[in-house]
Amino acid sequence: MNGKVKVVATLATASVLVMAPVTAQLEGGAPSIQTGNTKVSAATINVLQDSKLASVYENGKLKLTLTGKQLAQVGLISTYYTYFALPDELANLLDNPNVRANTTLAYDIPTLAIGPIGLPSNKGTLTGNQLKVDQTHQAIGGNISHGLASIGLGATNTYTLTIDLANLGVSTLPSSDDGTLDFAAMSSDRDLDLNLLGNPDAAQTTLATSLPDSVKPVIEAQDVTLTAGDAYDPKQGVTATDDRDGDVTSLIQVTANDVDTTKAGTYHVTYSVTDKAGNIGTKTITVTVEDNAWQNYKVGNVTQVNSITPGATVIRGGTDYNYASDIPEGTKIYAEASLVNDNGFGRTIGRAEIDYVKGYFTIKVNDNENLEAGNKIEVYLVANNGSEEKTGSIFRTVVSADSPISE
Repeated sequence: MNGKVKVVATLATASVLVMAPVTAQLEGGAPSIQTGNTKVSAATINVLQDSKLASVYENGKLKLTLTGKQLAQVGLISTYYTYFALPDELANLLDNPNVRANTTLAYDIPTLAIGPIGLPSNKGTLTGNQLKVDQTHQAIGGNISHGLASIGLGATNTYTLTIDLANLGVSTLPSSDDGTLDFAAMSSDRDLDLNLLGNPDAAQTTLATSLPDSVKPVIEAQDVTLTAGDAYDPKQGVTATDDRDGDVTSLIQVTANDVDTTKAGTYHVTYSVTDKAGNIGTKTITVTVEDNAWQNYKVGNVTQVNSITPGATVIRGGTDYNYASDIPEGTKIYAEASLVNDNGFGRTIGRAEIDYVKGYFTIKVNDNENLEAGNKIEVYLVANNGSEEKTGSIFRTVVSADSPISE
């Protein structure tokens, strides 16, 4: 049988190869292994077990070394797809058109060695356009053609990726939230189709940035405007973040606060927050307390009520309001009339909003009321602001053909 046989799962065991006549040869540049009368080519399978990844940064260069034993029961593979994933902090390097030219991928893959037959390791280096950039998976690497058989009993593959960060404009390692950079790597039997960082099937490592944490946390707080009497929590809406510690809002301290919400004025609040490295961030905001115009507002007066005759349907008069009167925002002024009995109890018989320009009012008497001579009438102003009302002083008169009597 002279045809080639594709090995899919395993190459039997090493003992089978030792017992059978074994030859290694190249045919048309393609390596193959022959055991007895059977000739086999490389298999496309995952290549490493117990893989480890080491990282070093020195002299402006980042070096990542992936090592691992070839699968114990498999000894044939044609191409090793080897990729190294970069952390988020260095992912922008993959957008640099010069990254391939400043990166090398060196490899050392042991080949078959049984009895008197021995072949040198498959060694070489990929660089430039030989390298592949996978921005989707945040990785860089290459496809390494092997083609020679390897028994995989204790044989260790070594792949070293070196990126010249200095030539790419990176003079120091970037900082990270926890002070370390995460890397991952894998050598497999196919093009990269998964994320390596954090993947338990890939070798992982970290590299300390070696940069001291000197960045202060940042406090986000805005100036505040209050109305006298308002409740005020100085920490409400205030947050803080740190470049390494993340959200440090819970660590915020109020170190100064002179706000008095009962009095109008300008006040200040100072905040402080300290990160794990001892960096202290501070911020001071201004708190403006404005007068509560409604709370302090005094309602004006009815200054005049025209004669009210028996059977009158309207009550007219004047107030001390005019176009220049200062009325709190959202406030309306009404003139209200009440009919008072001999026991001093009254009921409202009409209400109308005043004319704010001249201060006049015209109250329509309720239809069910019939004013009679001698009826006691009280007229006063009511200021309404939302659900609150205030009442001014009372102007008293009686129903009569004569002029109104003021008390």
